[in-house]
Amino acid sequence: MERKIGKAIVIGVMIMVLQIAVLDNLAIWGYATPYIYVLLLFLLPYSTSMGWLLLEGFLIGLMIDVFLSTGGLNAMACTLVVYVRNHLVTHLLGVPEKELDTFSPLLSTDVKPVAMMVVFMLMVLMHHVV
Repeated sequence: MERKIGKAIVIGVMIMVLQIAVLDNLAIWGYATPYIYVLLLFLLPYSTSMGWLLLEGFLIGLMIDVFLSTGGLNAMACTLVVYVRNHLVTHLLGVPEKELDTFSPLLSTDVKPVAMMVVFMLMVLMHHVV
């Protein structure tokens, strides 16, 4: 169990460093900046309580805000995305609320990858609109 947590933290830190050091300096067509750190919000454990999820989402967004000087916008957007995430998964992917604790986007064989991509894109769209 501790090994899984350690591995998840290392992956999360690597994604954050990639976002801050490389992708924020990259502008596609001179305008769009790719935000892959939103993927972390989608991959957070679904068995975690909503209070902890909101705190984790806020802290992920706050770290981006600190390094990019965006004044809390990412913290607010990430908190909202984490709040809505479980509802999107249950309603759009058809995962029953009873089974949400055992759901893992990377290990799920019951849900089609295209459907997961749609949910992820909706999360990214919601993040960008906020």
